[in-house]
Amino acid sequence: MKPRWQSVITSLVVPVVLVLSGVLVLGPSSYTVFGVPLLFVFVFVMFPVATVLMWVSWRVWDRHGADAFEREWSGQDVSTGERGGH
Repeated sequence: MKPRWQSVITSLVVPVVLVLSGVLVLGPSSYTVFGVPLLFVFVFVMFPVATVLMWVSWRVWDRHGADAFEREWSGQDVSTGERGGH
């Protein structure tokens, strides 16, 4: 299964660009949220954001290819979904 470029951009490039730009912009900041530096809060918030982006990428572009790949390896006919007779 070959990943689609939309999936790669959504699940890998967007989170990396967001984190790097956030670190560059918020790095010199001295603001705090409940005593925690804003940069740490931003990086902590980016974990669920990256997870959601990966989930969206899989649901929108990769799920159907993964299902077909799984059926192919389990012995089911990809077009009908029936198991082959062995």
